[in-house]
Amino acid sequence: MKTFNLEGSLAENIQSVVKEKKIYMIVMGGHNKKVEDFIFGSDIFDVIHKARCPILILPEPA
Repeated sequence: MKTFNLEGSLAENIQSVVKEKKIYMIVMGGHNKKVEDFIFGSDIFDVIHKARCPILILPEPA
């Protein structure tokens, strides 16, 4: 696991790192309480549509 600290659009930065580092899977955490917000949150939604690899989204513990 690696952590990156980049400036700019989250989805575009993730896309660049995935391509550059040949990343197999993205794992993201969500912090929204409502399912609709979690699924359609702007950052997660953007990454889902731009990423070219599998994405695992983990909800925040209750």
